[in-house]
Amino acid sequence: MPKCPGHMRHWFAPHGIPYVRSPRCVRCGAPNPRPLSDEELDELAAINRTSPGWIGPHAVQGLRDAGRQA
Repeated sequence: MPKCPGHMRHWFAPHGIPYVRSPRCVRCGAPNPRPLSDEELDELAAINRTSPGWIGPHAVQGLRDAGRQA
């Protein structure tokens, strides 16, 4: 996978939330090569409901693409 524009690598974790993965790079929106499980998508959606906007717009779009309420 090519590197993230302006960065050394893609970043598939929302800032400040350890052990949580994002379906898209939080910097550029590139898709995550390792698909998230239903449980991981539900956890990310719950975090977004609790703290709207914290996970970033690319992660929110990834949730919508996966059919989750974001």
